[in-house]
Amino acid sequence: MTCKTIPARSLAATSPTATLDRSIARRADRADKAQIDLLTRVVHDLGSPLTVVKGNVAAIRRFLEQQHIWSEELSQREDDVEVAVEWMLALREELLASSRSEQRELELVPLHLLHRLHRVVRWAQTSASEKGIQLTEEDSAKVPYVIGDGNAVQSIFTNLLSNAVRYTPEGGAISVKTSNEGARLTVEIADTGIGISEQDQQRIFERFYRTSAAQQVESSGRGLGLAISRDLVSALGGTIEVRSLSGAGSTFKVTFPMANIADEEV
Repeated sequence: MTCKTIPARSLAATSPTATLDRSIARRADRADKAQIDLLTRVVHDLGSPLTVVKGNVAAIRRFLEQQHIWSEELSQREDDVEVAVEWMLALREELLASSRSEQRELELVPLHLLHRLHRVVRWAQTSASEKGIQLTEEDSAKVPYVIGDGNAVQSIFTNLLSNAVRYTPEGGAISVKTSNEGARLTVEIADTGIGISEQDQQRIFERFYRTSAAQQVESSGRGLGLAISRDLVSALGGTIEVRSLSGAGSTFKVTFPMANIADEEV
C-alpha cells in the first residue's frame, strides 16, 4: 500500500480556518463594494441641488441689492453660504475620487490658513454650544500662510472638528491651537471625548473603518472623513497624527509647510 504525503501548504490552504478567513475576506470586499456603490450614487445626485443653491443665493443677493436692503450682516451670511456650497461641491468631488481610490485635482495657491480655520471654528460653535461644549481657539502662529487648496483645508478641519464635537460628551471641551514649528505651520485640535484605543489608532485613517466606541455614539457614520483628511493633508505636503487614550480624549496634530507670503490670501 502506497502512502501519499500531502504538502503542509496544501493542508493549510484547505483547512477550516483558511476557508473561514477567505469567506470573511470575501464578505468584507462585498461590503466595501456595496458602500462604495451607495456612496457614488448619493454623491452623484448631490451635484444638481448644490448647483441650484449656488445659483439662487447669487440671485437673491442681486435682488436685495437692487432693493437697497443689502447689509453687512447679510453679506457675511451670503459669503458663508457661498463658501459652504463651494466646499460641498469640492467635497463631492473628493468623495467621488475616494470611491475610486483616487485623489481629486487640487488648486494650489498662497493661502492664509488661519482665515479658513477661523471660519470652520465659527461654524462648529453652534453644534458645540448645543452640547454645552466649550470650544476655544488660540493662535500663536507668526507666519499663517501655506501653499494650499482652500476647499481641501476646509474639508480637513471640518472633518476633525465635527468629529471632536460628535464624540465629546456634553459639558466637555475642545481647543484649537495654531503655532509655527520650524518651517511648518501646526494646528492641534484637542478634545475631552471618548478617545481612541492604541489598537484602533493603527486603523482610523482607513476608508470605512470606525471604532466600536464611535459606533456606539453614532451608528450612521461611514468612516470616510479621516481617510479623506489624511489623503488631502498628504497631497498638500503635510502630516497628520493622533495622540489618544480610550476615555481620555484625543489630539489631532496637522502640519503644513509654511509659505512666506506678505500679501493677502489670493
